[in-house]
Amino acid sequence: MKTIILIFSFFSFLTFSQVEKSYNSKESRKQFYTQLATKYNSKTTQEIWKSDTKFVFNEYVDGKTEKDLIKSYSTVIHELLHGYNQTEKGGHTYFIENGIRIHVPFTEVYNSKELNKFVRKGLQDSIFRYGLYVGGKSDLPGLGHIKGLNDSKQNEVMSVQLGIYGLLEEFSAYYFGDLAVFELYDYYANKYQKDDKDAWSDYFSESKSDLVAYYEFQLFIAWYLDYAKEKHPKIYSEIMNNKALKVVYTLIQNKFEALASEIERIEQENSEKIEENLLPSLDFSGSDEDLIRFLEMTGLDSEDIYEIQTTKVNGKSVSTKKIILDQEDLAEIKGEYDKIAKEIKKQKDSEKLLFFGDYDNQIIFLKKQFTPKLESELHKLKFIGVNCQNYKDFLN
Repeated sequence: MKTIILIFSFFSFLTFSQVEKSYNSKESRKQFYTQLATKYNSKTTQEIWKSDTKFVFNEYVDGKTEKDLIKSYSTVIHELLHGYNQTEKGGHTYFIENGIRIHVPFTEVYNSKELNKFVRKGLQDSIFRYGLYVGGKSDLPGLGHIKGLNDSKQNEVMSVQLGIYGLLEEFSAYYFGDLAVFELYDYYANKYQKDDKDAWSDYFSESKSDLVAYYEFQLFIAWYLDYAKEKHPKIYSEIMNNKALKVVYTLIQNKFEALASEIERIEQENSEKIEENLLPSLDFSGSDEDLIRFLEMTGLDSEDIYEIQTTKVNGKSVSTKKIILDQEDLAEIKGEYDKIAKEIKKQKDSEKLLFFGDYDNQIIFLKKQFTPKLESELHKLKFIGVNCQNYKDFLN
């Protein structure tokens, strides 16, 4: 399943936008997504979208406006991919791209929760998706208890229950969800002005959110292999001899890696369109400095928020920022600030929540966890030279 990072959804009130059309029925939402996919997405994404013939997508849409539907799009494609892939007796079929699906026979696995004995606790807690997809937990930072997931052996998510085969399934789902969002660049270009930093920040935030999963699941798969090699040599040997598994992993990994490079390239080319991420700088102390940082997140220009005042203190000039907003407006925004500060402080892992919303620093952190040993295991899982034109040659 797709875990949506809703940690910072309470910041949505900060967006000053026009009243949007509302899509109140599942039929109208279906029509919107069909038009969106047809106009902006690749045939690969369209194939996943068209696989839903029973309005399953509607379970994963959060909201009714066009902006809500766009924000839900990655989740929709992610979840539909799970339905399009199929677990049959003795194996699982993985979708690769338009017209290509590969059946992978299962070999023996160990439950991914065993990695809780292998990965140190502090590291487990520092990776947002570890608890749900590896650790077998049903309580997640900022989201609380997710009923019906990992609360019994029967309800364990595939990545926990079926080990590497489930981890690969989630890895691929995050790729296709991210691909669907990334392909909407022209949608944003057509709908928003070049200087609409709020809209473009949304686009890159959606892309980077799922991009974090690329590094997370690479790490999870590497850990799974490393532990299997040490504790379950028979399982490890069978995995490494499963040609279909290695082909699927190689194709999806190559595609996700290429997508990661494209996202980073496009982000650099459009850096002037993106709002600076101020979330990590907020301490919710109630100080004027913190409130000013909070106000800047609304998109207001600095000159509309404060003015610089210089005073003499012990003979030295000291500059301070004085908020100049209308008192009524300031009181309203201060009320929202206090409300959010209260919610943040209620969370015992509030610092962690802020970190989980800082995608760039998460990626830097995750990259540091890849040791030469782990990189070696991932390299051994790949078939060098396999591609979507010759993959059948590697299955025999």
